[in-house]
Amino acid sequence: MKQLLLFTLAILFSLNGLAEAFVEDAPKTLAGNNFHNGGYGAVMFHGTTFNGKFLPMAGLRGAWVINRALGIGLDMQGFIPSEVYRVDVREGFFRGEQDARLAGGYGGLLLEPVIFSNNVVHATFPLSAGAGWAGYLSDFLSDDYFYHHGEIYDQSTFWYFRPGAAVEINVASFFRINLGVSYMMATNFALISTSSNALNNFQYSLGLKFGGF
Repeated sequence: MKQLLLFTLAILFSLNGLAEAFVEDAPKTLAGNNFHNGGYGAVMFHGTTFNGKFLPMAGLRGAWVINRALGIGLDMQGFIPSEVYRVDVREGFFRGEQDARLAGGYGGLLLEPVIFSNNVVHATFPLSAGAGWAGYLSDFLSDDYFYHHGEIYDQSTFWYFRPGAAVEINVASFFRINLGVSYMMATNFALISTSSNALNNFQYSLGLKFGGF
């Protein structure tokens, strides 16, 4: 895990240096390079598999963009509880096998090198790291939810690290579409009837970015 983190960081810093070298409207001058500030807010949609079922997510991303080459900001994603999981509850009043839905999410720091940002189609390499929470809740769409009173059957906090790559399309000067893939790595994750590696999987994303680039 540590070796992979160091390797990924080395790649990102290398890509950032390459991105800065290809910024089209930042000519070298006697007074130094021109400095450009930008920023964006984005609505993000992610999809992955969790415990054998499809897990959709939705969230927000925002970043300060330096010289159109590097974004620094925050990334937050929340689980959409669309699937029912069968879990073996061993503590609390409602013991035995129960229907449950996954709730929670995660968020943290975002670093996003960008290459050829002025081209209509270009590449970004987002790296997100931080912490999250996940819990199994009683199935709030079932008929017997009233009797379970919104029980939390089990819950866990975790740390995560998620490198990725994306293709981005400049639709307008203020709007970009981002299509990406990333790999989620979580540690200290533990939920009943669930593998400790259940969150470790590829994620596919669609992002709608709005701002001044």
